[in-house]
Amino acid sequence: MTENSSKDEPKVKANAKTRANGKAKAGTNTKAKPATKPVKKAATKTVAKKVAKKPVVKKADKKAAKKTATKEVVKRQNSSDEIARTSIAPVIEYILHGPVDLTFDEVIAEAGLSQEQGLLIWRILGFDDSSADGLMFNQTDVDALKAFKRAVDREMLTLEDMLEMVRAIAQTTSRLADWQATIVGRRLEALGLSNPDKTPTEEELAKVIKSISGLRPILERLLLQIWRRQTVDNVVRSDRASSKPSEASDIGTVAFADMVGFTRLSRELEPHELARLVERFEQIVTLIAAETGAKLMKTIGDEVLIMSAFPQDVAEFALSLQQFTENADEFPELRIGIATGPMINQMGDVFGETVNRASRLTAMAKPSSSYIDTETHEALEVDNRYRFKSTRMRAIQGLSRMTAWELRRAKDK
Repeated sequence: MTENSSKDEPKVKANAKTRANGKAKAGTNTKAKPATKPVKKAATKTVAKKVAKKPVVKKADKKAAKKTATKEVVKRQNSSDEIARTSIAPVIEYILHGPVDLTFDEVIAEAGLSQEQGLLIWRILGFDDSSADGLMFNQTDVDALKAFKRAVDREMLTLEDMLEMVRAIAQTTSRLADWQATIVGRRLEALGLSNPDKTPTEEELAKVIKSISGLRPILERLLLQIWRRQTVDNVVRSDRASSKPSEASDIGTVAFADMVGFTRLSRELEPHELARLVERFEQIVTLIAAETGAKLMKTIGDEVLIMSAFPQDVAEFALSLQQFTENADEFPELRIGIATGPMINQMGDVFGETVNRASRLTAMAKPSSSYIDTETHEALEVDNRYRFKSTRMRAIQGLSRMTAWELRRAKDK
């Protein structure tokens, strides 16, 4: 009995090892361990072997698979933003002249741009990266980027110049788009087609598209023609400025006009009343600037910046605007500051010490008055249409001590 037991003992030990480790090797002297831990090791080894035997996927196949997966993820996005975009898809497609069926990556790839170049242009347009998510693009975007690339490749303009041009167009049209949206929104609200409290139905969207369908070609035609007229005006102004015998073309006169007590008004008026006041102010400023030969450069809330190559143009603008607001109950009093000198005129904006001086003069001016600097006074004092009242010399932060004159019409007391 004992003999038989001793003969069978190696077999028992081998079976124990087999159960514990999943595999038994002849001549192994390893002691038996609890079954649970070795089973995990065996399973890990099995998985590792399967992974090792996995067939190699070609690089092109990986790219295709990744692209397909990305598309599927985009299509499955269920964020509220994506739902909002989907609900207004018909309007977006109407504006973009076709279905939005491309992603941002597909657009820049088809246009022949790198990811870095595409993102740079997108950001210069003023859009954040998240606004490029999803199927929000179409062939018109591809064509525009191809035109951009063609202009650079053919050296019509340098890359830096093209990017600067894109930035200028973006900043201008961004405000234009906001303005148009406000105007069209008012019209849609009057027609009962605008309700900010609920998502529009397909039927309501169809009505919106129908109501503005005749507007798009008109607005597009106006945009192109007005741009042409503005370009012609720029050429004429440049030619007029270069004909001045004693002044360089970068010498000009600027003025800031600021509504007095606007902060108080913003608390007293309803938002739509305040917006209407600013809109009306900009309208009057534009008309008077055109009448006097000055040019409206930009508006900053309750303040406007005017410029001309000739001090007389800006002086006439300031006095005419003051006269108008004094006779109009709807407008508060104005402060206006005028300065003449060298400045940098770039991409529709002006800056430099002369512009800073005009801004400081605006802050110094009393309500319903227009203050001018020494350079402007010297240019206007020979013109018998004006008279001047000097103010005490003041120290201006960041500038030298400055004497200002109050500008008035000769016939005024």
